[in-house]
Amino acid sequence: MPPTAPVAPVSPKRPALLAAIWVPRMGIAAGVAYLMTLFRPIVSSVRTINELTEYPVLGVVGVAFPDAPATRVHPQYVRFSAATAGLMVAFAAARY
Repeated sequence: MPPTAPVAPVSPKRPALLAAIWVPRMGIAAGVAYLMTLFRPIVSSVRTINELTEYPVLGVVGVAFPDAPATRVHPQYVRFSAATAGLMVAFAAARY
């Protein structure tokens, strides 16, 4: 009788391997994003500018774009949400 091999792979367990790679990578990406905000802070108030620099604030722009509606969703948020959802769908699909 000739030797046979099992049809299903014995190891590694694909879902566990994908999770072991994907979950830490998402954590690393979140950490890099946090570090970027530390090195290049977003200034949203006069008080924040005074905390970051020693220069006096001479003026403040109250509203930069008064015609733009405040409730409009920015395209960058839609793209980011779609990419995140795509990653999760790909991860779920790769498990099967």
